[in-house]
Amino acid sequence: MRVTAPPDTVRVTALFPWGETKPLTLDPRDGRWTVRFIVPKGTVHGDYEVVIVLTRADGTQQRFTVRYQADLEAPQGLGRALAAAVPGGWRITLSVEASEDAERVDVLVPGGGLTGLGRQDGSAEFRGEVTLAASAVRGSSVFLPVLITDAAHNRLEIEVEVELPPSRP
Repeated sequence: MRVTAPPDTVRVTALFPWGETKPLTLDPRDGRWTVRFIVPKGTVHGDYEVVIVLTRADGTQQRFTVRYQADLEAPQGLGRALAAAVPGGWRITLSVEASEDAERVDVLVPGGGLTGLGRQDGSAEFRGEVTLAASAVRGSSVFLPVLITDAAHNRLEIEVEVELPPSRP
């Protein structure tokens, strides 16, 4: 959460609807006060209000509310892949069409770790290439786990099947 406050503000506090109180910190890059929070398990998806208390240099306080949405729903998406044989394995081109709330799409490559796919020109499509070593695969196809994550860190895991042409030595 980010809050804009007058320049003479010395402290900003958030009072969350579930009873938690958290201090905000001033971000010197943009002059706004920020706090990160986790919505408690069991909270219903919907709109909530947080009471913000500004304390000014002269000791006076100002209160206002900020509305936010508890986003508990994972983003959605479908993926497809195309493999091309390269020496020692395959180059996989992945494309994931994700819902508008998706912020990040990552693919877990056997033997290669997690690789992020890039968003295409502000669209809902994420694309990228990964290399798959022949030693990491048994058979003529492989299922790659793809993680689609939104700003609230809700995550959907899908598997994209990749048909593999014969590899080159």
